[in-house]
Amino acid sequence: MDGAHLLAAAGVVFFGGAVQGVAGFGMGMISVPALLRFLPPAAVTPLSLIVGTFMNFFFFWNLRRNIRIGLILPILAGAALGVMPGIWALETVPEGPFKTAAGLFIALAGALLWLGWKCPVEKRPLQLGVGFASGVLSGALSVSGPPVAIFLAAGSVRKDVFRASVSVFFLTLNLLTLIGLAQQRLLGPSLLKEALALVPPVLAGALAGLRLAKHVSEKLFRVFVMTMIVVSGLSLLL
Repeated sequence: MDGAHLLAAAGVVFFGGAVQGVAGFGMGMISVPALLRFLPPAAVTPLSLIVGTFMNFFFFWNLRRNIRIGLILPILAGAALGVMPGIWALETVPEGPFKTAAGLFIALAGALLWLGWKCPVEKRPLQLGVGFASGVLSGALSVSGPPVAIFLAAGSVRKDVFRASVSVFFLTLNLLTLIGLAQQRLLGPSLLKEALALVPPVLAGALAGLRLAKHVSEKLFRVFVMTMIVVSGLSLLL
């Protein structure tokens, strides 16, 4: 990555970190499509995951008092099962059809939320299924947030619990996915160096997002989340 692309990537992750600080997710949906404009998919996924790991640890530490472990653990269990199939898909399945199918599903689910669709978040099979879908998307596209966001939004989980629980989910899933990528020898020294250069801007964006979130009401938060879900689906169709 040359100097101009590194500067552009820094701006992308700063904005992505700020959005995730407010909504609880969104880093992947913002950074991945933008980074794909000048980096190959095989580099974007690990780069986004490394940067996201630092960012999500920051969120986890700041939001830890509102975490609902009983809600997030089954989702994590499902995600652990989905990460390796997602990595396999990254290397074997054509990117275009995979992105299109994922984008259509996410956008449709977001539209249903606007129409008032509800979902019981305490159902264990649903928690596992949502986690598996997120694991697959994380391994394949580095976009794991929408399935969990859809699930929690459909369950009307309040703002602080939503953001705190999601931070644990993302941190754990990022670590699992990075382990899988390392096993597949997809993490090179130059990639690690570029990722570390993007850590300061993403943390600056994360801090800005957390401060802004304090002024967002529960109603506005839900509207923002639903809008983000629809946009994240549509972004995969571009």
